[in-house]
Amino acid sequence: MGLNILTPLTFREFIEDYYEQKHLHIRRDNVSFFDDILTLDQVDDALFSTTLNHPQNRVVNNALETFPDSKDYTVVGTTRIDPIKFVKKFQEGCTLVLSGLQEKIYSLRKFSNLLESEFGHKVQTNIYITPKGSQGFPPHYDTHDVFVLQISGEKSWRIYENTLFLADTATPFVKGERQPGAIIDEFIMKPGDLLYIPRGVMHDANTNSLDSFHVTTGILGKTWAQHISEMLSLYSKEIPSLRKYTKFHQLPVATKESEIQEIKEAVASLIDNLLIDDTILTEFQRHRKPTMKGMLGRVMNLDRLNLDSVISLSEPENLRIIHSESTLELKFYDISITVPVFCKGFLECLMSNNRGMVLRDIQSELDDEGMLTLSKELISNGILQYECNATPA
Repeated sequence: MGLNILTPLTFREFIEDYYEQKHLHIRRDNVSFFDDILTLDQVDDALFSTTLNHPQNRVVNNALETFPDSKDYTVVGTTRIDPIKFVKKFQEGCTLVLSGLQEKIYSLRKFSNLLESEFGHKVQTNIYITPKGSQGFPPHYDTHDVFVLQISGEKSWRIYENTLFLADTATPFVKGERQPGAIIDEFIMKPGDLLYIPRGVMHDANTNSLDSFHVTTGILGKTWAQHISEMLSLYSKEIPSLRKYTKFHQLPVATKESEIQEIKEAVASLIDNLLIDDTILTEFQRHRKPTMKGMLGRVMNLDRLNLDSVISLSEPENLRIIHSESTLELKFYDISITVPVFCKGFLECLMSNNRGMVLRDIQSELDDEGMLTLSKELISNGILQYECNATPA
């Protein structure tokens, strides 16, 4: 589904009018709108078929003075969640918080990957299952932007004044240090509704007469400050001026200004390089987990690939092609392969057609045998997928 969650807004409208600026509530009369992303049955399956641990998975209850003791819902002597005890805490009025289930549930991972591709930042999902008549957290702000997807039930939300504009990890929320101001918006989230909250915006939520099940997707982005700090540490070994000691109290004014100008130029150069530095993109891609479901079957049946097979790029948004004089380097997640430059036409043809193409119909410099050989190499690396419309002769 990806950015369809913003419907009826376009991604550009969202970026221009809301992103890092103000909250957004999209109302929908469609209780099944998010069914392709997550259902309660999938969460139930994960609880009873995978290993979940505390503190990544926990329970909260704003009515209590402290967080519930994890010993009450973990296996004795371990941090492993006991699903029976865990669900019982819900019955006792606690909110169940399950973090990072994109690592366990395929549809949630696919959704997270699509968001990561669009925003260029890491994404994490938290699932909140709250019983009726309760509240998990007091008013607070987050240090990352969030999208809230209401899957079932209802939840009442409040947005407050006293925002800390673009709060980050250097300015975490500390209970008691910042109080919410006046309520500036109040609404009920119903199934299919979407809420976007920028980091630093004070908010809280509670259930009334219905239980609530929602997904919060956090955009765990890197700020300019974080990128620049990393670049300074990484590249100072190549830029002597950045390795000089400061001499603010020792140099004549003219000499001091000259040295400061040298530093400004060095830092400006690093900032310019941020926009084109392939190292940053490569590291971002490497942490991600592919969603090529069905790849094992395709590789096992690779001998069925023929000129009548329909092929397409698995995830064109995650494929990067770096050109040189004689070769093309294909980067896909943590995979990097090199092919001859005359494969360019073949790849460009696929990039321009999202629906897939019959292999023999692709126009390129490759002959039939060359197209088959290249296709098999790309399938073996997850870059291509295929359907066989005929058996090999």
